[in-house]
Amino acid sequence: MVSGNTGSLVAWFEFPRTGEPELVAYDTGSREEVIRSELDVEPGSYALLASVTARFAYWYTDPESDDDIAVPQARVDLASGEESPVDQGEYESDLPGPGTPRTMMVSHAEGGEPVIYRVHDAIAWQFDVTRNRVEPQGPQPLDARDGGSNRRFVFAAPPGYPEAAPNWLTQWVDDDTVVVTVNRAGNDDLFECHFSTRACTVALRLPERVVLPEIG
Repeated sequence: MVSGNTGSLVAWFEFPRTGEPELVAYDTGSREEVIRSELDVEPGSYALLASVTARFAYWYTDPESDDDIAVPQARVDLASGEESPVDQGEYESDLPGPGTPRTMMVSHAEGGEPVIYRVHDAIAWQFDVTRNRVEPQGPQPLDARDGGSNRRFVFAAPPGYPEAAPNWLTQWVDDDTVVVTVNRAGNDDLFECHFSTRACTVALRLPERVVLPEIG
């Protein structure tokens, strides 16, 4: 299941028949299905649901990407049910722009290059606990900023917390707060990290018996 960081839409795949995914988009506000559509997917091919917006649901047809901000290759129009391929420009034009809360703005500019930020929802982005900080990982140089405040997307780790990796951002609680799932010697802790304080706290220490879904 996927959902946006704002809005009431969620989407998922169902499989009435093996290998034949059916996309379902559901409005949690009105409690009504927005669309239920059989996807035109060739037998044995790849389809991984990526995201849903007010207009489209997107999925990957190719699991490989050399880009730190992966772009889905296909989408379905929620109003008409029409499927179509999608390129980077079309996908990014349907996403929130720079300066939008609950997004991460990413730039790899170096030297005298112009600084151009691409926008990501930050969900499933890797954040490592290293050098007493909780910071995003990716090709360097990496300038990652919160879309709402323009503050760096880097936080102080809880005092004395050991280095830990890999870890993943899993949720926006509100415009100021994200949750990072941190793997600590085989156990998982949930960090709450706040842009207003620039620091993370351990919100929940999960017992060993808890199993979290894989991210990535």
